[in-house]
Amino acid sequence: MQKTNAAGGAGRSVLGPDLTITGNITSTGEMELHGQHTGDIEAKALVVGSDGSTSGKTNAESVEILGHLDGSVSCVSMTIRSTARVRAKITYEKLVIESGAEVEGRFTYAGNVASSPAAEKPAASSKSGSFFDAMSDKAATEDETAAKDS
Repeated sequence: MQKTNAAGGAGRSVLGPDLTITGNITSTGEMELHGQHTGDIEAKALVVGSDGSTSGKTNAESVEILGHLDGSVSCVSMTIRSTARVRAKITYEKLVIESGAEVEGRFTYAGNVASSPAAEKPAASSKSGSFFDAMSDKAATEDETAAKDS
């Protein structure tokens, strides 16, 4: 069911708990999944409800998981709620994981690293680009700057 907003654009599509879908889904709006899905999802926003599950690749600006997710996710904002079970490779800019969530996978920070002092290092010394590597590089750069200032 697709609802449109007042401006006539795409609204929220709600896929109920009685649905089992195999195949790719594309939406220009928000999608709320309460059923079972296998395949890729591309949407502006995705919410996997506590009774929902998806397996495959997901690409969305905003992703919120209350149910099950297996696969890979590329997003700007990711929220994993306490009821979620996630096994995925996730690329994100903003991440929230609530206490109680079951999470297994690889997380890669895709924020604007170019604006940080760590990005000014030569390419030969750059690391894999994970969030923890970026934080380590930033801390090292801050230590070097503090040493120069003293």
